[in-house]
Amino acid sequence: MFAIDETTVPFDITRSALASQALASDVPAGTLRVLYNSHNRHVDAETYFLDRDMYGAYLVTTEGELVLMSNEVENITRMEYDLVPAFRPGVLQLKGRYKFETQVFQTFAFEGGLVFEDMIDSDDDDQ
Repeated sequence: MFAIDETTVPFDITRSALASQALASDVPAGTLRVLYNSHNRHVDAETYFLDRDMYGAYLVTTEGELVLMSNEVENITRMEYDLVPAFRPGVLQLKGRYKFETQVFQTFAFEGGLVFEDMIDSDDDDQ
């Protein structure tokens, strides 16, 4: 999860090579960009899951955050590295990396006005 600093330059996720290829849609939390695999190797698996079609997703929130998600940690790393040359230093500040056993990304994307770390902290408080 990154904090976005737009004080000097407006943030434009399409400057990222991978994100510019992603399918964009508006959601209550901001703009969701979903990037699909360019191959179908996952279809050959013994058990096929539809979510394996997805390479990863970017969520630019109304609260000034960029949240990346993928089922594969290596895809998230590639997505992060792809952002580096696209933005001046300081525009994106890494705030944290998380791995969850449950799907929190979709819940977050379809809730408006939440800050990602606040949502995670409130989930910890509920347990």
